[in-house]
Amino acid sequence: MTSINLPVTFFYTSYYWENIIDLAPPQKQEDGTYNLVYPLDNVPLPGLTTVDIGRAVVALIEKGLGEPGEFFGLASDHLLISEMANILSEVSGEHVKSVSLDPQLLREKGDTVSVMLANVFQYKHEHNKEYCEVRALIKPTSFQDFCKENLALIFKV
Repeated sequence: MTSINLPVTFFYTSYYWENIIDLAPPQKQEDGTYNLVYPLDNVPLPGLTTVDIGRAVVALIEKGLGEPGEFFGLASDHLLISEMANILSEVSGEHVKSVSLDPQLLREKGDTVSVMLANVFQYKHEHNKEYCEVRALIKPTSFQDFCKENLALIFKV
């Protein structure tokens, strides 16, 4: 966009907390515990709700922020998968354990969604410092508050 001199403000979103409801929910194990399985190990995942993305874009427009060529990135939290599992355990009362999965194992499933997710998480893992730096922490819905508000959807209870 910048190469053609189009006056655009760039907005970097983060991982949508809503993905934990349908795309990557905790997986119930035979012993009644849950595994939170993500192809991301020991690097933080910036995330926020889709509602907060809309609110942020509206605020940028209403306040006249964002010069052409400027970049904005937002997240409510930068969490390790283990921290996400701990929050889910605390909010739900269920035992939720984080499990790291090699992106290549996810990619080998072969379906379009698995390949796409593997690529996304591999990129986030390899470029995490830069990925997090452009996503300022704001005060929208935290992951913990999101889990509290959506507990029944996450655990399908």
